[in-house]
Amino acid sequence: MLANFKNAIRARRLRAYEVAGALGICPSTLSEVLSEQRGTTLEFRRRAAALLGAPEDWLFETLTLGPAPALPRPGQMQTVEAGGAA
Repeated sequence: MLANFKNAIRARRLRAYEVAGALGICPSTLSEVLSEQRGTTLEFRRRAAALLGAPEDWLFETLTLGPAPALPRPGQMQTVEAGGAA
């Protein structure tokens, strides 16, 4: 997820179609880039960074979320009494 790119657009109160137009691409292409369904070229990254006034490496930093922690099954859950002891 390109969270920094999305946040930079939002922080500047721009619409995706405005950014796409300024970058010379169609809005659907920008959507594919933002959802990481489409790669980018070095030239695209440089133009986007210049347009948004943000460092290129920060703008295109990929956020990777890890797996969710394992949760206990209902039969394995502990009950907590009003006094706070399990």
